[in-house]
Amino acid sequence: MYYDTHTMTINQDNLCFPSGKEFNWSEEDVAFVINYAVENSDMEFETPLSFKNFGVSEIVKDIIYSKVAYIEDENRNIGYFIISVDMMEHINVTFSRWD
Repeated sequence: MYYDTHTMTINQDNLCFPSGKEFNWSEEDVAFVINYAVENSDMEFETPLSFKNFGVSEIVKDIIYSKVAYIEDENRNIGYFIISVDMMEHINVTFSRWD
C-alpha cells in the first residue's frame, strides 16, 4: 500500500541492532530500523532502502526524549523518514512522501 504519511511503532526489545544491543542513533541503526519497519508493514517499497541527508537533533536541548533523526530515501526518491523514541523504548518511524 502507498501512503502520503505513515507511522510505524517498533518495540526495541524485538531488534538486534548492527552497532550493539541498544539503539544508539547512528545512521546505521536508523537505516536498520527503517528497513525493518518497512519490511514488516504493508508498505510496498522494495528493501533494503538506501539513504542520504541524515541528521539527529534534540528538539529541546538536554531533553533526551526530544531527540529525533531525519533521513531521506536516496535512490527511489520516495520521501523521508523521521525517527523518535518514546519513554517506553518504542521506536516510532514516520514516513512522509515527497510531493
